Formats: sequence, C-alpha cells, structure tokens
Amino acid sequence: MTSTMSAIETSNDQGYIQKITYGILQTCQILSFIAYFIVGYYFLSSPKDLKKTLSFHAIFIILLVNFIQLSYDLSEALQYLQTGIVKPSTYANCIIWTFIDSITYYTSLILMTWAAFERHLLIFYPNLFNTQRRRICFHYLPMVIICLYTLSYYFAVDFLYPCVNAFDFSLFICGFVCYMNLPTPNLYSVELIFHQVVPTILIGFFSIALVVRVILARQRLHQSVEWHRYRKMIKQLFSLSSVYLIFSTPFSLNPIAQAVGLPMPFSYIFYANVLTYWTYGIAITFPFIIFFSLPNISKKLKLLCTIRDPQPIQAQA
Repeated sequence: MTSTMSAIETSNDQGYIQKITYGILQTCQILSFIAYFIVGYYFLSSPKDLKKTLSFHAIFIILLVNFIQLSYDLSEALQYLQTGIVKPSTYANCIIWTFIDSITYYTSLILMTWAAFERHLLIFYPNLFNTQRRRICFHYLPMVIICLYTLSYYFAVDFLYPCVNAFDFSLFICGFVCYMNLPTPNLYSVELIFHQVVPTILIGFFSIALVVRVILARQRLHQSVEWHRYRKMIKQLFSLSSVYLIFSTPFSLNPIAQAVGLPMPFSYIFYANVLTYWTYGIAITFPFIIFFSLPNISKKLKLLCTIRDPQPIQAQA
C-alpha cells in the first residue's frame, strides 16, 4: 500500500513538473519565433557586404539549424508535455523525431565549435582566406563536412543500425532508438563523448583562448585599431559560447562521470525530466544573442515597424 501511494505521488510530481516545463517552453518558443523573424528580416535586408563577411556564414547556418529545432523538435516536445503521449503514435513519427532531434542539436553544437576555432584563424591568420581557393578549403569546406557528417552519421545509426526499435509512445522521443538503449559501454556512450562532451569543452576553451590571445596581442603590438575592428566579433562569440556552455554543460556531466567511472551527479529522473528539455535553451536564446549583437538594429526595427499614415482624402469640389 505504501509503495503504491509513493508511486502515485511520484507520478503526480512528474505531471506537475511537466506542466510547468510546458508553460515555460511554450512561452519561450513564441518569443523566440519573434526574435528569429526579426533577425531573419535583418539578414535578408542587409547589404551584400555583410552577407560576404566570413564570420557571418557559420552563425547564419547555426541560426537556420536552431530554427529547425525550435520549429519541429521543440513543437513535438511541447505536444508530448501537454498530452503525455507522442502523437501521432506511429513508428515513422518516432524515427523522424529522433533523427531531427539528433541532427539539429549536434550539428549546432559542432558548428559552434568550428565557429569558435575559426575566429582564431580570421583574426590571427587572415591570409588563409585571401584567395577563393583558400576560402573554399579553410572556410566553406569545414562547414559542409560537419553538416554532411552529422546527417550521414545519424541517418546510419537511426535507420540502418542492426537492432530492432521498440518505441514506447508514452516516453519522450518514444524512448529513443535501439542503439541508444544497448548495454553500456556502447556506441551511444562514445557518441556522447565526441558529439557532446568534447565540443562543449572546446567551445569554452577556444572562446577564452581567443580573448586572452587578443589582449596579449594588443598589449604587445599596441594595435588599438585592430582591437576595435575585431571587438564586436569577439563579444558575439563570447556571448554565443556562454549560451552553449550554460545549456549544454549540465547535459554533459553524466556522460563525463560515466566515462571516468565516477557516480553520476544527476539522477535518471532529473536527467530525463529537466536536463533533456534544458538543452532547448540553445535554440531559444540563440536569436536573442544575435539580435543584440547586430549593428544598426534600431534602424532596421524602425523600418520594419513603420506604418505609413493614410493619405488624406481631399474633398471633392
């Protein structure tokens, strides 16, 4: 009897947590959609010089990837939080949701790692990008490889891995695909290390290292003009990196502890009911960071919000 009452209380607590999570995420999704619209409008109406800026390209791709996650992945999660079941309750919906969830989150994370590293090249080794061939090799090709890698990898493990999926429509993302549920150590454990933990660490390292390198170079060479030129780029990177560290690091702690043989800091219930949704914070907050780092954003907003007054109708004689 006591165990039954305890199970009911646990179920009620989880239901209460899900309702709170749903309300917060639904509100944040709506606000984030507005931010994505404004930032998208800014980019589309910006001069060609901005669109040709190399530091802009990776950020723009990440923006698109995060928008897909916000639109599809988070919408599926909200539907699950609201009803307690995955709908439509079909195999196809489960496998597609898993695939979109994986490629959007990990592509965003790995691309952000590359963007943090590329800022070092853009600032300290600008000659790497002074010809079209070099720009293809050192700028465009790495981003293409990252996108193709994540697409290929998750297509293989989600659709081609030799195991049988037993989806449970009452669980988040239907309980995940079969390769994730194999006994550890398994492919999923290795994946978390190289797709989750390592990129998170590298984002923080590259961002801090860039600030240190610029400060040291400024003091040594006294290049105040160069510092002013790159200051906005560095501030934007540091802000974006902070977002990834805040929302990705907690999700990385359990895999790190498991890899080194330490007790996991978060329980399975907390990991599943809180940290799983916490990672959506990247897609939610990303456009706001871009918004506040854009130059002349106030002028663009005034243009967007301008409503012409109707011309007065002249009285006929």
